[in-house]
Amino acid sequence: MKPYTLLTHKGRYRRLRAMAQQALTRYGFEQAKLTLLNNVSTPIVRVDVPAGRFVLRIHDPAQLSRDELRSELHWLLALHRDLGIVVPLPLTNRDGELLTEVTSDAVPGPRVIVLFHWVEGTIREASLGAKEFRAVGKFMAGLHEHSRRFQPPPGFTRPRLNWGWLFGPQAPLGTSRAEEVFSRKERALFQCASEHIRLRMEALGEGPEVFGMIHSDLHQYNYLFYRDEVRAIDFQDCGWGYYLFDMAPTFSEALERENVTEAEWAVQRAAFLEGYQSIRALPHDYEEQLQLFELVRQIDLVNWVLSWPTLDLRDWGPEFLRHVVEALERRFPVRA
Repeated sequence: MKPYTLLTHKGRYRRLRAMAQQALTRYGFEQAKLTLLNNVSTPIVRVDVPAGRFVLRIHDPAQLSRDELRSELHWLLALHRDLGIVVPLPLTNRDGELLTEVTSDAVPGPRVIVLFHWVEGTIREASLGAKEFRAVGKFMAGLHEHSRRFQPPPGFTRPRLNWGWLFGPQAPLGTSRAEEVFSRKERALFQCASEHIRLRMEALGEGPEVFGMIHSDLHQYNYLFYRDEVRAIDFQDCGWGYYLFDMAPTFSEALERENVTEAEWAVQRAAFLEGYQSIRALPHDYEEQLQLFELVRQIDLVNWVLSWPTLDLRDWGPEFLRHVVEALERRFPVRA
């Protein structure tokens, strides 16, 4: 049998798929049709059975701890319980557990399976207008208001999306991987960005008015519309972070849509902020903070690309890194 580490993504998934089928029997699903939805980092699979449709995630506990997974699920349950919003709700297995651990001789180490109810709704990327962005702004503000009051249960563990998460020793930019990819001059630019972000985050602090549990990846493919109701999916990157950072992926991804003019986006962005402020006030310097967190989002994505086994795992990877370096050169022209 070929070693697992030498397999392609497709080859690895074939083995993980067998583990997923094994796990599904623990939920009472003996026969299931599996459709791969995403396999870049965490395999995400659609499950169709006579009882309905579900989403299954396959986690390597060496990369994300069981406590971190349980904490994500507890937050989802709390959001649904307290706000009544539709989010992916986890199922318990026959043993009453939210996590299902499976092993296989064909895969090194165990895998942890999480099964969610399917969230009905449509992605409206092509038809997003001011009305939709206003609704998404209200939805996000509701999440943040809940986070301000959220009391995590004992053992609740999610990443802290702060300076250390971006530049600490566990981040790809803090390892030799950065030296392999970037020149000395380019690494100096990232050092300038690091210092700028550190000082700004220290000034903001991490009080409950600015910092709490956030989705952190709420772009137009992760919020759905069911009639006029906003629903959110894909909470696996959630963590403790700055509320205004939550807007960065929403704005940056929306701006990348085809056939959207700057004037149209200005109206849509204003509608989002109007919707947000109808639920929760923004700080007086919110525009300055949004510029900061736009930079933070770029650094976050740089770390993600650097974590790939090869930079061209997705064809936009190398070009994106060049784009970020050029943006840093414009932002820190003298200090670099």
